[in-house]
Amino acid sequence: MFEEWFGLKGLNALVTGAGTGLAEPVAVGLAQAGAKVVVGHHELAEAERVAGAIEAAGGAALPLLLDVTDEASVLAAFAAIKTKVGDLDILFNGAMRQGGCPFLEMTAAQWDQMHDINLRGAFLCCREALKMMVASGRGGRILALSTIGSLHGVLSGNEAYGPSKAGLNALMRNIAFDFCKHGVRANAILPGPIPGNAAKIDGAVQGDGPGRDPARVPFGYGPVHEVARMAVFLAGPSATYISGQNIAIDGGWSAL
Repeated sequence: MFEEWFGLKGLNALVTGAGTGLAEPVAVGLAQAGAKVVVGHHELAEAERVAGAIEAAGGAALPLLLDVTDEASVLAAFAAIKTKVGDLDILFNGAMRQGGCPFLEMTAAQWDQMHDINLRGAFLCCREALKMMVASGRGGRILALSTIGSLHGVLSGNEAYGPSKAGLNALMRNIAFDFCKHGVRANAILPGPIPGNAAKIDGAVQGDGPGRDPARVPFGYGPVHEVARMAVFLAGPSATYISGQNIAIDGGWSAL
């Protein structure tokens, strides 16, 4: 019964940014559910580490160099996926840049860097994955790692990060609308304060705010596996009627 409801056996998945943060346990979780997982990361050694751990546990994985900010890298990665794995059934957009910067000190380059990976990179990967899903006739699942900060102010200095993820939410909703006729479901997962989702990127400082206070969240800080479990559920046969949604995993944050 579990396999019928949640199993991913026979499906091919790509997880971007899978060598770090919350995308890594997602890659592991999809593999545990039976999918063959392409572990994409901009550092090949990290992709190989995660893929090796998946295979050591009995799963199937392929490490792949993938820099989502570089269109040529994305095109090359998808060509390699087509040759070595076949068409994708699942795309999890986990590659991300995070970190705050005082808004009045923020440069245009810092703004652009945030949006390049969080939104433009997701666009490039979604475009190529959708080409496969439409051509195969099987449809598929597009998932994106967003944040509760796309809906609420949680930390100061997130004027670039929050909007980039809000754009990602909108991208998922529009894909859900435009590609439902091809059997594609698209959803955004919005974690709240979960350790592993608060990486310090390129020396950028994290600001102050309610996201720093676990007492602000009814259930406190959350476990990293919650995002992976949600991704497995949304990618599987029990979630055929869920699409175009922002699904918060925030310990009750949104209830306050």
